Amino acid sequence: MSTDEIANIQDTRRHREDGSHREAPQNYDPSPADPAEIPAENSQAEAENSVRGNGYRGRRGGGRGGYYFRGRFVTNEDRLRSLVRKKDRDLVETLQVANVAERELAALKIKYEEITDLLKVRTDDLQAAQSFLTKSDQISDAEVVRMVNNLNSCIFQVAAQLADGLTFPTEPSSNEPSQTDLDSYISFIGRELTEALVGRRHADDPTLVQIAFQSCTTRFVIWLAAQWNINVNTEKSNEETFEKAYRFIREREPQTIAARWRVLTIGYLNSQRKTDEVVQSMYESLIDRYVDVAASSGIREPRQALRDRVVKICGPGVVEIVRSTLDFGSAVMEKAMGNDFAIIAVPGESSFVAASMVDDYGEEDEKKTSDSAFQWRVLGTTQVGLEKSEKIGDIIKPTVILKPKVVLSNMLGLEGDEANV
Repeated sequence: MSTDEIANIQDTRRHREDGSHREAPQNYDPSPADPAEIPAENSQAEAENSVRGNGYRGRRGGGRGGYYFRGRFVTNEDRLRSLVRKKDRDLVETLQVANVAERELAALKIKYEEITDLLKVRTDDLQAAQSFLTKSDQISDAEVVRMVNNLNSCIFQVAAQLADGLTFPTEPSSNEPSQTDLDSYISFIGRELTEALVGRRHADDPTLVQIAFQSCTTRFVIWLAAQWNINVNTEKSNEETFEKAYRFIREREPQTIAARWRVLTIGYLNSQRKTDEVVQSMYESLIDRYVDVAASSGIREPRQALRDRVVKICGPGVVEIVRSTLDFGSAVMEKAMGNDFAIIAVPGESSFVAASMVDDYGEEDEKKTSDSAFQWRVLGTTQVGLEKSEKIGDIIKPTVILKPKVVLSNMLGLEGDEANV
């Protein structure tokens, strides 16, 4: 028998002798209590209080000291084991809760990323939609007018340089141009102006030749500014396809939709364009037209020699005209959303209308329009004008914001219908 057991027996006897002891509860079981039944949250004091409530208090301290709980003797070691087991269970439950929370957090992160991606897609869609709905232009009417005025200035300077720099024969040439040449001249300066150039001397006054140079230039820049896709490396042009597609879209869709299609299309086409090659090609084409005008005015010399003279006189100015025209076309086709802009001229032999054109060499435009004695006719256009068109509902409304300047048939010394004789 151990020393602790002997001490317990002696204490029990002493308690019985002095009458201070109390009987153990009837359901007292001296075997240790099952630690699993011990509530871990009960402290030793609480356990002792529960034992006191049963009217019995056992020995505590030393050896296997403990207390009675529910009729069983609980040692300190049992209580500690129970506490450890409870903590282990709590820890396991906490880890399980943490794992669940971690999985939920991972799921929330995935959901957050999906929502963020969806938000970005919706934002991009909204911005794209807004770009189609906006009618704000990135270029003002005043800027467009200024570009046209600068272009007209270049056209006038080049025409004046050619008229002053070329030497015209004092007598009409006996070598008349072929019908093929005449048809070519008529195609870009008109029949009436061609006949005047071929049948007159210009050595003393080259004004008519200057007008012809201006007229052929205005037609050229109008054509060039309206081009969608200039590809100098292929003979086949798809220009008509783009123009037809745009007209189709503009007739059936709101202005903003049609304009956005135009902006996107021309932006892509310009990104593929080799500007230097285009400038060189258009430069050569315009120089050839000037040579034809010079030849129609009576200058008879080898074409290459005449071409070299023209290039020497106005080469840099022609490059400036081509670049200014390309810049104008890109600006109005890529930056104008609420309206469409176009440079305009008046075809030769058209009737003069003061509301839409200006006589570059005359006065009292209203009188020319209203005079019923004869009909004033346009000989050629010397400066291009500017037209703005806006779609209102289903109607496209054009407005002339800069009138083209023209020369009338009275420059030939005849008036009205008499000029036909």
